[in-house]
Amino acid sequence: MKRKLLISLYFAFFFLVVRAIGAFVMEEEITNEFIFINSFVAVFIGLFYGFLSNFLFRKTSLPLIKTLVKFPDVELALQEDEEILKEDFGSIKIEKQKEHGLWFLTNARLVFKYNKANNFDKKFEIILNDILKVYNWDAPFFSIYNRGVVIELKSGGKYILINQENEVWNAMLKEKTDLRKSIS
Repeated sequence: MKRKLLISLYFAFFFLVVRAIGAFVMEEEITNEFIFINSFVAVFIGLFYGFLSNFLFRKTSLPLIKTLVKFPDVELALQEDEEILKEDFGSIKIEKQKEHGLWFLTNARLVFKYNKANNFDKKFEIILNDILKVYNWDAPFFSIYNRGVVIELKSGGKYILINQENEVWNAMLKEKTDLRKSIS
């Protein structure tokens, strides 16, 4: 909620600055009425965009991105009695390094395949039984992928799964690792 309000204020301020520059360039008379109307419009636009930008991005731009960015068919070698429950493209953040690729959730592990240049030949995996805690993560202020899921391991490792469906991944990971009582 705080993040959405900050984004709203940012866009309201941005609109006001652009409108003021436009008025200056067009040599419009800046009256109290002009300031009041444009402030009201800026706050309205800022609130509208701040609260709906993520939703609009997921419903309009993300499907387009998924159709334009073609991933080759990436195969995941499954173990006996293992099945893929969910797969999606996204990123992983380990310390300050970020890698892009494909996520696979199976009934036994979470696998991330990356290195698109070499047909996703690198892989990173987490055994579901090794997960200690799963909770939501918010990225720094502006980012295309601004949300994710933090995965803390019993061994002390901490990883961030980044994509736009963090609520779905969070719920599935909690269900599969029996961490329903983890931090939301």
